[in-house]
Amino acid sequence: MLSYRADFVAVLSNDSDFYTLFDKLHEIISGRGHPLHRVPFLWIVAPNGNNLSPEIKRFLPLQFVWDLSGVAEHNLPESPGGDEPSDIPNNILKGIVAAMDTRRQYRASELHDICKELYPSERLSKQITASFGMFLKSSTPALSDMGVEVISTSNTSRYVRH
Repeated sequence: MLSYRADFVAVLSNDSDFYTLFDKLHEIISGRGHPLHRVPFLWIVAPNGNNLSPEIKRFLPLQFVWDLSGVAEHNLPESPGGDEPSDIPNNILKGIVAAMDTRRQYRASELHDICKELYPSERLSKQITASFGMFLKSSTPALSDMGVEVISTSNTSRYVRH
């Protein structure tokens, strides 16, 4: 995060050993002028990990916790095959594309922000950005048909509307 080479940090743990990592990331992101909800962090609780430590429950904002023991309750959009992300519905993609400025590139997180603004009650708007990014990636053919080019590098994808 300090060298701008990492876009996201995920911790798979049921205890508070890594809480200081979240605290440091929050400090770094805040120093760059971003609000708490923009911290690129996800705390993943292992399946059957209902023993999340009291420290984590008390100090880590719940928006950063993804409990895999209740994935069905996490409201992930379902895909036909069950193990691959599904495409984003065309009506939502069209709205996101229409809101994109043709003079700039967008990261998945910025497109997720547009989705949340346009469709606050949609399940995709309530997902973590990493999940939204997977659904966005699976929608690449539809985005291409709508005039959006995906520019992929080794560590990130950018989206450009033509």
